[in-house]
Amino acid sequence: MVTWPTCRVGRPQGLPTAGNFAFVEEAVPVPGPGTALVENIYLSVDPYLRELMDEGGWDLHASLDGRAIGRVVESHDPAPAVGGLVRHRVAWRTHALVTAAGARVLPDLPGVPLCAHLSVLGGTGLSAYVGLAKVARVQPGETVFISAAAGGVGTAAGQIARLLGAGRVIGSAGSAAKVKHLTEDEHRQGDRPGQPGVTAPVTSAGCDRTGQASKV
Repeated sequence: MVTWPTCRVGRPQGLPTAGNFAFVEEAVPVPGPGTALVENIYLSVDPYLRELMDEGGWDLHASLDGRAIGRVVESHDPAPAVGGLVRHRVAWRTHALVTAAGARVLPDLPGVPLCAHLSVLGGTGLSAYVGLAKVARVQPGETVFISAAAGGVGTAAGQIARLLGAGRVIGSAGSAAKVKHLTEDEHRQGDRPGQPGVTAPVTSAGCDRTGQASKV
C-alpha cells in the first residue's frame, strides 16, 4: 500500500497553480509504539497556507502539512483506537502517522457533518468565539461590527455574536459577490452600496464592539 503526500515544487507568484505542486508516491508508514496510522478523509485548505508558500515558509520538495480529519486504521496506542475519527495537522496526504498528543479524538455528534470539525467546530469557529466571548466580551443587547464578514471566521463570528446576545450585528465585505454570499439566504436590510455611513457609522459611537474577523 502506498500513500500520496503532496509536495510543493515551486513558489507561486500570486495565486498558486497546479504546477506549484506534485504528488509523490511513498510506502505507507508503519506505526510504532505510541503512534497510529490514519487514513485521511478531509483536508483543510486555509488562507494562511498561502503565506507558508513564500520564502521562509515551507521548504521546496517537502511534504506539506495542515489540518485534516481521518479514521484510525492501525494503532499502537489505546487512544486513538482503531476505527476512531481524529483531527490532526499531518495533512496533504492520503495517510498520516500521528501520536496521541498530536491527534484529537472527535466526539460523536449526531447530525453534525464531519467536516464541521475543520471549520465552525475547529480553528475557524474557535477564533471567532474567543475573539467575541473572551477578548471583546460581547454583552447582551450590544451592537457588533465585523469586517471581512464573508470569510470563514467572519461568518462564524456573525452567528456567534447573536448567540451571545448581541442586539445588532453589522458586517462588511469586500465585493458584491461576498455580500451576496452573506445575504442570499436571508436578506433583511436591503442592498446599500456606497452607503456605509447609513448601515455602519464611521465613528465608534454606533458600535459597542468592532473587530476584523480575519485577525480575530
